[in-house]
This record gives sequence, structure tokens and C-alpha cells, in this order.
Amino acid sequence: MFSLIFSFLALISNSQNIHYLPQDSIFFEQSTIPVFLDPSPGNIWQIGTPQKTWFNEAYSSPQAIVTDTLLFYPVNNTSIFSFVIDSNSIWNNPIGLATYFSFIHKFDTDTLLDYGIIEYSVDGGNTWCDTWTPFCFNVFMGVYLYWESDYSLSSHQYTTHPEKISGKSDGWIFSRFHFDYAVSKKVGMDLPVNSIMIRFTFMSDDIASNHEGWMIDNIIIGACDIETSVPELNKPYYTMNIIPNPLVDRSVLNISPGICINQEVQVFNEMGRLIKRMPVQGKTTLSFLRKDFFPGLYLLKTSDNDGKPVFGKFLVK
Repeated sequence: MFSLIFSFLALISNSQNIHYLPQDSIFFEQSTIPVFLDPSPGNIWQIGTPQKTWFNEAYSSPQAIVTDTLLFYPVNNTSIFSFVIDSNSIWNNPIGLATYFSFIHKFDTDTLLDYGIIEYSVDGGNTWCDTWTPFCFNVFMGVYLYWESDYSLSSHQYTTHPEKISGKSDGWIFSRFHFDYAVSKKVGMDLPVNSIMIRFTFMSDDIASNHEGWMIDNIIIGACDIETSVPELNKPYYTMNIIPNPLVDRSVLNISPGICINQEVQVFNEMGRLIKRMPVQGKTTLSFLRKDFFPGLYLLKTSDNDGKPVFGKFLVK
């Protein structure tokens, strides 16, 4: 665990101090945005509990989305699922923050012959771009997708991303993509995009290979702060503020009256994984103890009385 955290901190320190603020998620047990399965009869994407030899467990049990939860994938197959990052998903994305999504996945395919691809559309699905072609919408120059290096959660190694997801993965892989533009409602702002469609496609050829396919879990959607550096974490531009920050021994999160008293505060690590739920239940403060956290940057999320997301972040040295 320590090697994972410190490796990830090293990546952040070399990448313009990018910090990620999760705002929506698809965990397949409970999602804040819908997943759309292609209605074609041959579509083998299924949301459920994987019960194969290698695909024997979701990353966060019990459910994931899998190219069939029980069987090897068939020949001559094309299967699609998609979701939409829209202005309601990250409606309060501040100006200057980019939009990102990440996910954790395993894959087992006939190398190069059977594969998965990820595409995006910013014109309502009329035109699709693959994730390794940054500028395919000339009319939307500046809206481009950047695929970061993949990270193996088994070997704790980084690899460059492939053009096609094929072969057998090194266990669970963490992948993250970001668009160097904000998704906006375009109210009083000169921003060109108010929704981005993301499409996952799995394809196989005409040779049976008896492989398990592709399994995906824990999709996170949010904003990435490219400009803010760690020393600025005390800057109070988030509704939730934890003091002192960084957390040394004990810090206190002050709960403002605008936060719903029946809500909880969720704590995410830098990989976007939910690690702690802290019920508010009428409290005005929550305590954070240094002994409960590994070193790293943590993100806080809750809701206000109108159901709108509220965010914060803190550092543990």
C-alpha cells in the first residue's frame, strides 16, 4: 500500500501538480449517472457478479460490467456500452478545471486479434473519436482527450497506454483520461461543450480463443485541478475546510449549516477509491486522525441542502 501511495505521489509531483476532484461515480451497485447498454441482440456486456476463472470477483464487490459474467466471449462479436458526462454531472466545475474520468479494469483477450477501444463524442454521438487521436473535432479545438499512463494495482508499475486494449492485463489496471476543457452549462461562458459521450466497445474476430474478455469497475467522473499546488490546499475556495491542513495529528472539519444534516462525508484517496464514510447526523464538526490515513492527498465529498455536491481536500504527510 505504501509503495502504491508513494509511486502515485511521485507521478503527481512530475505532472504539474494535477489534483483530481471526484464528483460522480459508476460502481455498478449504486451509480450517480446511468450506463447505457447497446440494445443489439449480440451485445454481451452484462452488469452483475463475475463468475469466471480469472474474472471471479469485481474490484468493489459484488458487481462490475463484464463481457458476459459466466461465459467466454464469442466469435465475430461487437459489444458496446456508454455513459454521458454532462453539465449535471459536473455542473459546478470551476473555470480552469479540466474534466476527467477514470476506471479500474481487467482484460483477457487473444492478443491484437480481439480487443477493446474507448471513444468519445462531443456532438451528441454523430461523430466518434478514439482516445489516442487528440484533435479530431476541428470545430472544438481545445477540447481534446489525454490518456495518462496505466497503473497496475498488482505490480505497482506504470505502463504507457495501448491504442487497443488487448492481451492479458497485469491484474487490475487503473486508467485515467482527461479532457483539457471544462464541461459547462454555457451560461454566460464561452465554452463549446456541455456534454461528452464516452463509449466502450469490445470486438472479437472469427477464431474462438476461449478468453474471458474485459471487466470494468469503479468509474469515477470529476474535475482535475491542473494549476493548484499542494501548498495551496488551505486556500478556502471549497465549502468544506479541514483545519489544520495538512493533517499532522488531529484535524477538524467544520460542517457549515448549508450541508444537509442527514448526509455523510465521503473520503476518497488519490486513486478515486472511496475509503471512508463519515455520517454527519446533525454534527457541526468531524474529527480526522493522522493514524487513520496513509500519506497522500485525500478528497472530500458531500451534498448541500439542495442536493448539490460540496467538495474539499486535505493532505496527509
